[in-house]
Order: sequence, then structure tokens, then C-alpha cells
Amino acid sequence: MTDSQSAVRARQFYQQGIGFYSRGQLSEAVDALRHAIRAASDHVDARIQLGIVLVARGKAAEGLEVIETGLARRDLQQPDRIRLLVQASSCAAAANQYQDARAYLERAMELGGMPDAHILNQVAAICCKGGEFDVGFDYFLKAATSGSSPEE
Repeated sequence: MTDSQSAVRARQFYQQGIGFYSRGQLSEAVDALRHAIRAASDHVDARIQLGIVLVARGKAAEGLEVIETGLARRDLQQPDRIRLLVQASSCAAAANQYQDARAYLERAMELGGMPDAHILNQVAAICCKGGEFDVGFDYFLKAATSGSSPEE
């Protein structure tokens, strides 16, 4: 199979995974998304979506492994690395690994070069969940004064 055929196949599996997820068919979504990643290991969207589905299935640690494998790629573009770091944080937080979740988000901010209100708010929430209320409050204040608008 050529690279082009693999990419098309990966997109097909990815779309199937999205469809299964939207219908609440989480096992099928996991299978389709894993097939997408096997077809094209550089498919960042499939990795992120698989992380989301695994968290929804109560398998946050497994989702984190999927994301970490993507983060280990040397050819990863900076915007994709940031997206993976944000998803890694979500997986870590779902696994009650709040220090790790915070570290992923802080790495994402470092790569971004400037404070992003959306990420700052996520760090603040993670800090509060982990019991670091003063630090969380400081991050909420930074988000409020960062000047960048939150992404929806």
C-alpha cells in the first residue's frame, strides 16, 4: 500500500471512529481509531480522538499512552505537538495525575510562546483539582489579563 493509500484509509477509519463516537458506540470508535493510527501513525487527529474516547471509557491511562506515543514522534509539527500536549493533560487529569496534567499544559504554553487564556484556564482548573488553590487562582488571574481570547 502506498503512503497516499494509507492516508486515505486512515482518514476513512478516522471518520468511522468519529461517527461511532457521536453515536455512543465507544468500543467500535476505539477499534476504528486504532485502525486509523495503524494505517498512518502520524494521524494526530486520530490519536487525539482516541485519547478522548478512551477517557470516556474510563481508560485514561491507556489514552495517555496513545498520546505519549504521538508526542515521541520527532517529525511532529509544533501546532500538533501543542494539541497533543493539551490532550495528554486531559488524559492525565482524568487519571487523577494532576501534577503531570499541569506539566503537559505548561509545556504546551512554552511551545506556544505566549500565554493563551484557554490553556491558562485549563492549568488553573487542574491546579484546583489537585488541591493547589492559590496557584490555580494565580493562573485564573493570568488568564483574565492575558489579552488572548479563549478558544471554544
